Amino acid sequence: MTAPPLAGIGVLITRPAPMGETLANRIEALGGKPLLLPTIELESAIDDKTTAERLSQAADYDLIIFISRNAVRFAEPAFDRIRQTRVAAVGGGTAKALAEADITALTPEQRFDSEGLLALPEFHQVTGRRILIIRGNGGRELMAETLRERGARVDYAEVYRRVLPNYPPFRLDLPWDEIHILTTTSREVLANLIQLLGPERLPKVFGKPVIVVSKKSEALAREKGFQRVILADGANDDAMLDAVVASWPAI
Repeated sequence: MTAPPLAGIGVLITRPAPMGETLANRIEALGGKPLLLPTIELESAIDDKTTAERLSQAADYDLIIFISRNAVRFAEPAFDRIRQTRVAAVGGGTAKALAEADITALTPEQRFDSEGLLALPEFHQVTGRRILIIRGNGGRELMAETLRERGARVDYAEVYRRVLPNYPPFRLDLPWDEIHILTTTSREVLANLIQLLGPERLPKVFGKPVIVVSKKSEALAREKGFQRVILADGANDDAMLDAVVASWPAI
C-alpha cells in the first residue's frame, strides 16, 4: 500500500485563524502533521469613524469590491446595505464567502487576484463611478490606483486590523525537530514569524524549507538566514498545498 504524500511530515501553518484550519485539514488528509501558529491576529475595525461612515453609505456606491474572505467576515454588520448594490470579489474563496451570505459577486474568469479582476470588461469603463473597496488595514494599492486612473472615485472601508499576537514564551517552544516545513502566506506573516521566534529560536528553523508567496518574501527569508526558500504560485490553499507536497523530496 502506497504511503500518503506527506506521511509523518510536520508542517507549520502561520496563516491567521480560522483560515489556517482548512489548510491543516488538507495536510492531515495527506498524512501530514499540521501545527498551527498564527503570526497575525485580526480584530474588527468597523468602529473606526471613517469605516463606519462608508459602510453606512454602502448602498450609494456603484460597486463594492471585497479583497478577501476576512473582509467579508468583518463587514457582515453592513450586509443589508451592501446587498443593495453591485458586488465584486477578488478571488473564488471571497466569492464563496459572499455567496454563503446570499450575495452574488462578480469574480475574475482566470487569474484570481487584483489584476484578474481589473482585466474584466466591467472594470474598463468606470469614469465617474463611485467604488468602495472593503479590506483590512494596509495592503496593495494596485486596485484603487488603477480604478482612479480609469476615472473612478474610489474609497476604502478597512473593516479589520492585523496585529502581532502576544504569545507567552511557552507557546513558542514548539517541537521543532518534528516540524519539517514552514508555510507563510504573506510578507507580513513571515516578518511576524521571524519577530516572534527571535534570535533564540530562529536558528532552529533556518535549515528547514520555508514556503513564501512573493519575491519580496523570498528576499526577506534569505536575508534573515533561511537556506531553503520555496516560492508558491499563490497564497490560496491549493497553491500552498501544492508547494508543501513539492517540497517533500527536498527534506
